[in-house]
Amino acid sequence: MSDAPIWNELQCAAAGVPDRIALQGSEPGAPGFTYCETIELASKVGHALAAAGMRVGDRVALWSPVSPEWALAYLGILSNGGVVVPLDAGADPAAAAGLVRATSCTLLVAAPEILSSRQCRENETLSALPVMRLEALIAGVMRPSRDTRRGPDDTREAPATVKSTDLATIIFTSGTTGEPRGVVITHGAVAAAVCGMRDYMDLSPGDNVLAIVPSHHVFAPVGNLLVPLAAGVTVTYASVISGPELLKVIRDRHVTVFPSVPQVFYTLHRRIFDQVRRRPLVQRWVFFTMLFLCRAVRRYVRINPGRSIFKGIHAAMGGSLRVFVSGGSYCDPAVIRDFDALGFAFQQGYGLTETFGGGTLTPAGDTTAGSVGVPLPGLHIRIANADSHGVGEIAIRGPCLMEGYLHDAAGTAAVLREGWFYTGDTGHLDEQGRLHVTGRRTDLIVLSSGKKVSPELLERHYGQSRAILEICVMGAHERSDYAGSEKLHAVVVPDFEYLKTQGAANSREVIRSEIARLSQELPPFQRILSYEVRSTPLPRTATRKIVRWRVASERAGDAAARHRTSHVARDSDDELCRTESCRRVLELIRDAKGAARLPDPSMNLELDLGIDSLERIELIATIEQATGVRLPDDAVSEYVTVRDVLQGTAGHLAAQGETARPRVDPQWVRWRDILTGPEPGEVDEPVLRVHPSMSTVQFAALRGMRLAAAGLFRFTVRGIENLPERGPYLICPNHQSYLDGALVASALPYAVIRRFVTLGWPAFFSGGIRTLLARATNCVPIDPDTNLRRAMIVSAAALKQGKVVLIFPEGGLTWDGGLQPFKKGPAILAHEMGVPIVPVAITGTFAIWPKGGGGPRRLARVTVTIGRPIEVHDRRTCESTDGCIEQIARRLQGDIEALVSG
Repeated sequence: MSDAPIWNELQCAAAGVPDRIALQGSEPGAPGFTYCETIELASKVGHALAAAGMRVGDRVALWSPVSPEWALAYLGILSNGGVVVPLDAGADPAAAAGLVRATSCTLLVAAPEILSSRQCRENETLSALPVMRLEALIAGVMRPSRDTRRGPDDTREAPATVKSTDLATIIFTSGTTGEPRGVVITHGAVAAAVCGMRDYMDLSPGDNVLAIVPSHHVFAPVGNLLVPLAAGVTVTYASVISGPELLKVIRDRHVTVFPSVPQVFYTLHRRIFDQVRRRPLVQRWVFFTMLFLCRAVRRYVRINPGRSIFKGIHAAMGGSLRVFVSGGSYCDPAVIRDFDALGFAFQQGYGLTETFGGGTLTPAGDTTAGSVGVPLPGLHIRIANADSHGVGEIAIRGPCLMEGYLHDAAGTAAVLREGWFYTGDTGHLDEQGRLHVTGRRTDLIVLSSGKKVSPELLERHYGQSRAILEICVMGAHERSDYAGSEKLHAVVVPDFEYLKTQGAANSREVIRSEIARLSQELPPFQRILSYEVRSTPLPRTATRKIVRWRVASERAGDAAARHRTSHVARDSDDELCRTESCRRVLELIRDAKGAARLPDPSMNLELDLGIDSLERIELIATIEQATGVRLPDDAVSEYVTVRDVLQGTAGHLAAQGETARPRVDPQWVRWRDILTGPEPGEVDEPVLRVHPSMSTVQFAALRGMRLAAAGLFRFTVRGIENLPERGPYLICPNHQSYLDGALVASALPYAVIRRFVTLGWPAFFSGGIRTLLARATNCVPIDPDTNLRRAMIVSAAALKQGKVVLIFPEGGLTWDGGLQPFKKGPAILAHEMGVPIVPVAITGTFAIWPKGGGGPRRLARVTVTIGRPIEVHDRRTCESTDGCIEQIARRLQGDIEALVSG
């Protein structure tokens, strides 16, 4: 640990490795600077800034993305006593000007692409400030003699005298819970934090550190500049941060150490394991078995076999990458364990802007996932106001603490008390002195029961779902609730790309099911009770922390306006929308939704336009009529945005152009047209051609099942007299267990079984003997979630043949034993085919074999109660078709609720 200015530390490091590359860009041919050149050029930058009027203690705004030039400017300001005020390279000029005024900056150093914007030129504060263009500044100090070799101490002008107590930088906090505040940091604090992290980080001579963190965040100067330079290693600044391009930089530049925020590592982890899950079953089994073994060997034997076992993954990342360093926010321990088993070293740190990133770090070789490490040399951690579990507020003491908040004495006094900085984070220390962070004290949600819930912990839990890309948990209350009565509410962004691969057309239904599934693993008071789904990303800071106050503000505002103003256009949209077929599709969507203007191509069909999976089928059928093309069955789930619809239509129109027969005056296709179109013989399903002799065998098997159920479960059937004597109809039971379909079928008389058809999940009824089982039980293996159109057409064809069709209106198994929201499919079939619905309630099976229960659990009494048919022949009481369908769906759910409750 050092109390000297950081510039002195960097000069000492450079003296030991003068010819090693210190800074370089990621592009081919990008300039690289040796340590000798870096120190010399930074000194010259400092003198150039002094010549422009900078004095010791003057604030200099640095407005640029990270790059070697940015690094030289940062070092140059520090070398000559200036105070660095880093600005967000993507910030609005008005916001940047506000920070410039707040810090009383006397000089602005900025990238030319930022200064060239009209808003920047017209801003009064920025235009009145002396400005130096970054590229011109660096070019100016390089011009005299780039090839002249001089030692790091051989400067032509004496540098300003800088003391450890002088200010080094003012960094603005990310503002996750409110407006950002300026954090004032001295040279001594910078040196203490940097040297402490250098001593713990797994850095070796020849290492190459990748830098991608935005320049205005404390992680950028710490992890992407000062710590690597103090350790004498190379820093590579990447101009791209997207997946494939970033991996190319890692490979081409032979990156060995990758410091970043957890969200980046989550994306990389997801990419690796998604590819594994797409492999054949045997390969997946081998991969996860080897992953388990490598994890055990590394933990207990301290040997790293992962680099050899998973050499393909390492090769995809260039073969040199060996260390991940996570900072900025909490990192999921499961991700750390997986990367550790794959053969990568993974270090995790904990620090704040107020400590210049200093706090704790997992030392090299420590593979304890879930901990953020031990205190850096010279720092002390204690847990204030700990509860019975040792959890309390984390407090830090040591030389890296800030001087305070800029112009905020009250805020400073609230967090700096008796030499300790109270972080506002909660955590505990284990027996080895390692720190474990559990959440933010200020983010805790206090429920009406008095229990306190950490939203971060719940976000990690629910974020396990592959269908959830982002989630923000908050306290919310309705106007009808008592004052102060908060319940857990979630704002969810689905992973639409993943949903596409799963063929899921209705993101809300998938999210509802996933939340229900994961809620079963939590105590009741920690379960999310309401949620909303949005298509746009959650607002985040540079280190990918959720800005909670903005999420709450957006919820309170106009959600429709939020979606409308957040659409991102593409260069290809204009050309796409100019084609005649796409224009016609846009007009169809506009007219169907009663909108005043054409929809934006980036709009989400479900979340922005309110087109659910049932209406999407009508949309696809209408487009087929209007353009004359045949769209694939998976279009319902593949087409998520308006752009997807336009591109898919254009692509299939180009392929089928000669055979396409568009209708001159297309009309919106309704479900009646879709269901009554195909004749029964045109729907080729074996169960629609069952030989009568098979019914006798089926009935005998079902009667045997009923006798067994009577003995095991005291199985009873009520209301059998309510079944219609003839004609086609629907049987709609609630869905508690995997046993429901078989038990309901076993309750039916022979007259019904001989014309009985049901739909089943393909995973249970497809392939080999399962296909024979499906035919033997008159089951059509169709998943309504992924192939709703086919499921509805097959059901309609069966009804046309006079059959009885069993459909579960909830669309899936319950997670908690209660009724789930009913889908409209059965109501549409009943309305359009003119058949009655028989409501059925089954109770007791949830206790025997629930969803996710891992198999049968215990015996319980099971009852099947058959209600009176809901007749839908008379449609005159409905004002519209949609109203009639809604009325049927509500009546069905109400009748089943009444039957369940007895």
